[in-house]
Amino acid sequence: MRKAAFGLAIVAASAAVIALQGQGVLLRRELKENAKDVYKVEIKGTQNFTVPGMGEQQMGMTGSMTYAVKTGKVDAQKGEAEAEMVTSDLKFELEGPMAGMAPGMDSLPKEIVVKGKLDSRNRLVPLESAGIDPQMLMMMGSTMGGVGQGVEFPEAAVKIGDSWEVVLPKSPFLGNKEHKLSARLVGEKSESGAPVYEIVMEGKIPLDIDLDELMKSMPNSPASAATMGMKVLIKGSMDMKVVGLYEKSSGRALKIESTMGGAQTVELPDMGMSLPVSGQSRVLMTLQR
Repeated sequence: MRKAAFGLAIVAASAAVIALQGQGVLLRRELKENAKDVYKVEIKGTQNFTVPGMGEQQMGMTGSMTYAVKTGKVDAQKGEAEAEMVTSDLKFELEGPMAGMAPGMDSLPKEIVVKGKLDSRNRLVPLESAGIDPQMLMMMGSTMGGVGQGVEFPEAAVKIGDSWEVVLPKSPFLGNKEHKLSARLVGEKSESGAPVYEIVMEGKIPLDIDLDELMKSMPNSPASAATMGMKVLIKGSMDMKVVGLYEKSSGRALKIESTMGGAQTVELPDMGMSLPVSGQSRVLMTLQR
């Protein structure tokens, strides 16, 4: 009897996988008015700098924060909701001889509030923000890729193994250019007892940033505050991989793990110096309630 029941379970599971592979699934985010999801975010990373006369110097960073997504009024016709993203309980620690050069670490904001729109394809569009020092925003922006709602869902239904293109919007932290990544529906699994879809998004992001121009362009930022008036260019690339687990019933993220790494060059034309930089970081976001 047990063997028969086990056999039926295997057949049922196989049939479900075959159905998904054959028909595809329409990935969508359920939008609820006055809903709130709270996530714990953990960050760990290292950066290696090769400094003339000093050799390789390393800076390590660990951090944590709370990230909450609140939805307000839902426009069912447009398939979007008013949203407010609140980051709080920010904690960062730096280690190594280069730690003292990092800006803004001694003046963390109590919270960062960003208002925007969240739609059924899991696209989060920030509209306004307040409560963050621009230098700190720069550092967090380069470290916390993938934190947020995660991957943009495709317009059409997809099957296991299917891929779709995701376009990262223009950002001053990425050279004010759009960048394309590839997302793929890996399959189904269980997370904390809930059925989820596993989606992987990855790609290489080229970097060509004028740090001084970046700082000048940011609102409420003192010109050249981070660069002391020197021209600083960051060139190279960054490999990004984001693994997300999305609840089948609602489309909300239960867990997102982002890893980033790559090699860049920090050029200081005024000093005639070029500093090789490499590093990697990991950001883990887990739903608490």
